[in-house]
Order: sequence, then C-alpha cells, then structure tokens
Amino acid sequence: MRESKRYEQLECVLSDDELKVYSKSMAEAFKSKEKVEAELQAFKSQKKGEVEAYDALVKDMSYKISSGKEFRKVECRVNYDWDNKEKIIARIDTGEIVDIEIISEHELQEEAELNAKESQV
Repeated sequence: MRESKRYEQLECVLSDDELKVYSKSMAEAFKSKEKVEAELQAFKSQKKGEVEAYDALVKDMSYKISSGKEFRKVECRVNYDWDNKEKIIARIDTGEIVDIEIISEHELQEEAELNAKESQV
C-alpha cells in the first residue's frame, strides 16, 4: 500500500492559550475599527462642511447674477440741514440721496456750542 500526506480543513477545539490570543486580537481589532470609524466620521463632517461652503457660494453668485446687483460699502457724504434738523446722506460716486435722518439732540448741542465759540472769536 502506498502512503502520502495532505491537509484537510477540520474542526479543532481551541486551547486556553489560543482563546486568550484570539480574544486579545479581537479586542485590538475592535479598538482599531472604532478609531477608523471616528476618523471616517470626522472626514465626512469636514467634507460636508466644504460642500456646504460651495453651496453657499453658488447661491450667493446665483443671486448676484440673477438680480444684477450686490451690497457693498459705498463712501457717502453727509450734509447737515440745520434749519430742518435733517442729515442728508448721499453717495459720493453717483450723488444719489440714500437716506435722510433726523439730527440727534447731541449733534444739535455740539453745533450750538461750535457756533457759540465762533461768535466769541
């Protein structure tokens, strides 16, 4: 009779030492998995924030393009009409009047004090 060897996948009972090794490996794998999942969530959050920033930019540009205008800081001139107690605010670039405000009591008092000083000189 001829004899040869081969390997078969067969069920084997684990020893206590093998159970300890596998338990330690499983715990390390679980810990590593949780770390990678946390990193993945942080990455997703970061990328979601970037997508939202681009969405906001597109929305802003869309509004500007469709309306043909935007808000900017524009230098304005303030003219005081002391008789009517009004401040007239006008754009320097176009001369357009953008607002008329009531002169405050504080400003009226300052003007009265300045006029009093000038008349004394």
